[in-house]
Amino acid sequence: MYKKFKEKYDSNTDVYNELQNGLEEIKKFIQDDTSKYADYFKCIANFIVKTFDYRELQNNLENIDFDTLLKANNGLYMDIHKDNYDNSYANPEYTCNIFGKELGQILTYIYAYTKNYIDWISNENNYIINQTNKLILTIKNMLETSEKPNKAEIIEIIKKHHLDVIEYRIEFNLNKIFNPEVSDRYRSIIENGIDIDMKYLFKYNRYIGDAEIKTARFLNIMRDEQINDIAITIVEAFKNGYARDGKDITKKSNIRPMYQMGEERIVKKVLEKLESINIMGFSLVPLCVSQFKQYEYDHEFDAGLYFDKDYVDKSLKLYEEKCEKYKDMLIKFGGPIFIETFGQIPFSPKSKDTNIRYNDDQNDLDKNLKNKNMQILNKYATRSEYSFTIVALPNPEIGDRFEEIFEETCKVNTLDNDKYEKIHQKIINILDKADFVHVKGKGDNLTDIKIKMQKINSAETETLFENCVANVNIPVGEVFTSPKLTETSGTLHVTKVYLNDYLYKDLLLVFKDGYVVNYNCKNFETEEQNKKYIEENLLHPYKSLPMGEFAIGTNTTAYVMARKYDIGHLLPILIAEKTGPHFAIGDTCFSHREDLKVYNNIDGKEIIARDNEKSILRRTNPDEAYTNKHTDITIPYDELDFIRSVTGDGEELSVIEKGRFVVEGTEELNEVFN
Repeated sequence: MYKKFKEKYDSNTDVYNELQNGLEEIKKFIQDDTSKYADYFKCIANFIVKTFDYRELQNNLENIDFDTLLKANNGLYMDIHKDNYDNSYANPEYTCNIFGKELGQILTYIYAYTKNYIDWISNENNYIINQTNKLILTIKNMLETSEKPNKAEIIEIIKKHHLDVIEYRIEFNLNKIFNPEVSDRYRSIIENGIDIDMKYLFKYNRYIGDAEIKTARFLNIMRDEQINDIAITIVEAFKNGYARDGKDITKKSNIRPMYQMGEERIVKKVLEKLESINIMGFSLVPLCVSQFKQYEYDHEFDAGLYFDKDYVDKSLKLYEEKCEKYKDMLIKFGGPIFIETFGQIPFSPKSKDTNIRYNDDQNDLDKNLKNKNMQILNKYATRSEYSFTIVALPNPEIGDRFEEIFEETCKVNTLDNDKYEKIHQKIINILDKADFVHVKGKGDNLTDIKIKMQKINSAETETLFENCVANVNIPVGEVFTSPKLTETSGTLHVTKVYLNDYLYKDLLLVFKDGYVVNYNCKNFETEEQNKKYIEENLLHPYKSLPMGEFAIGTNTTAYVMARKYDIGHLLPILIAEKTGPHFAIGDTCFSHREDLKVYNNIDGKEIIARDNEKSILRRTNPDEAYTNKHTDITIPYDELDFIRSVTGDGEELSVIEKGRFVVEGTEELNEVFN
């Protein structure tokens, strides 16, 4: 089916000829210096030409030296790189200063939209390249033939473009995510293309920076045994996720490995081990360390130009049709394996009133689209039938001690599951007695919150907390539950936290009956700016979110590693959540699999706290049951006064006091502090 799709759209002779004709017209922009828009369109034309030229270089790597390839690669991203972005048409502030806000927002959107040519050319998405060529030519003609361009008319043309390409985009993206055939070239790089001079990196259609080069150089000389150990940890965690939940891995044949470029030796070994258990299909996703965070932040809501009910209705209809068309492929999906990276300095964006933003109606439409799409996909790639795993490794941006930190992180990622599982059980035994859990910060940390527990009907067979070792989430180290929302109230505060690539200073969330009712931070000068930052990056597209998870992290080894190397602010949430109590806003950890009974390994008890008052709505009002968000917020041990399990009779049973574990049988967790 995918081959026929590509033949229909991308291998079509008429489309290819139109594309070439459009490209020739766009090349003429380079010679134009008469229009007030000449420099703008000249920059667009130069970029598009460079993307096609780069494709030619990729086809001739063996005859080109590394430095020439690096210069050509970096040249594609020069104007959105953090060092050059201030004076780029991709920057809304810069473009609006030149053309005025109304027209400037449209032009900076078009400019940013053309950055997709890098991917489109690599994927041979000729249809959408052709359609975008037409869009650029049409808008240029409108601007140059009108003394006062009509913003509404231009936006209508942009809307029409997106409605015209939406069917293509949905079908291609489904295949890109779930069809191994689409990523064959990445598999070829991993299995056959790793070379000592590292020119293979330029076969990717991604930015190649110091982080990717230094990672590849470091891993290419790492001992085979070390690479093998990392791969074993990842694949065993993936298999254990299936075993833990009683899922049948033999029904799955395709998974989605996501990795950082430079980590190919690790990925190659992971694929070999997966093939040994008859998983042969891999929809590979190579990633780079972003140097364009302000650009990405500025353009996050660019769809606000055209995103309306017509777009959403057509999108939902087509998404359902395409999922049905490819249902046999979707059913075989076994889940993602994500090797994420960490080490970049936390990013705090500049707030700009020139950025395109969603209005309230668009926020509601966005929420509806995401919820409906999830429901549609879940009918075919059913969340309760597949698993996943995620692990984090540092990248060279973490500093001069990168290699040492990499080795230490590998030790953290391979801690003894059995030992932690036994210690966790001691903590769970105390927490299962709770009517609510009281968490209080100390010093500058203002946290003071009471988390209401769900009700255990049979203490002999039921538990509230999952005993979480390194199956699915690596590394080992937490016990977690889904709180009862009603009566969960108080203040959650963290002095500094890094969430979803953004830095929050003095993040404060106030909960009432399980929902965020007030919030603030100190990133910007005004309260309005700070609230807007939280609304757009933590809450969007919602006004409020429920507390989907309460957990206590137990990986004190990771905590001490972070303090030893002064990298606590650089840890990804995957590791950071194991270094103190954490709270997730959004869905529960059992989202879309609440009806699947799961049990702890040691005592065999069923974990009954899989639902809350929000998720249970799936039975009566599925559109309101899920947020499709889950953001963990951790309080470090050194900001913690106590965690106490408070029984229905008011008895207080301490779990942590002054940042140290005090439950009998958990003493070993404190040893690393000394």
